[in-house]
Formats: sequence, C-alpha cells, structure tokens
Amino acid sequence: MDKFSIRKVTNMEEIHGIVNVQSKAWQMSDLETVATFEMKAVASFGTVLIAVDKTDKVIGFIYAFPYFPDKHYSHMMATLRSEEHTSELQSH
Repeated sequence: MDKFSIRKVTNMEEIHGIVNVQSKAWQMSDLETVATFEMKAVASFGTVLIAVDKTDKVIGFIYAFPYFPDKHYSHMMATLRSEEHTSELQSH
C-alpha cells in the first residue's frame, strides 16, 4: 500500500483534485459535482479534508460543514480505487 497523508485543503489546486475524485468515484458529470467556489467557501469555515499521496496528488476527500452551532453535517466522502490511483500516477 502506498503511503498517504490526510490534511485540510489549502489551495484551489487541491479543490480541483477533489472535483476529479468526485467525478471518478461516482461517475458524475461536471454539472453534478460540488462547485469549486462552494467548496472553497466551506473550507474557510467548515471541514474539507483531503488524502494525498506522496506526490501530493489528491486521492480522496471528506466534505463536511456545520449546520447548527452544535452540529456537523458530513456531506460526502470518496477515495480513488487503488488501481485508478496507480494508473493515473503511471500516466503522468
């Protein structure tokens, strides 16, 4: 198993990586994925965590946000399948 780390989103490139994982994990069209501008806003006050491999490529994410002062809503989570991750690394 390749090594990876989990951390908070820090830039738009990582958010675009999340959109890529969404579309691959659920075969979503561009219109169905969570918009990058919305994810950026949520990352500022909510929780958007990413899993990155040793090359800093986004291979998974958790997208959640507060919806009451004492509650947290976990909206979606996904990872690339191991073979998708490996083949993408080899093609770059």
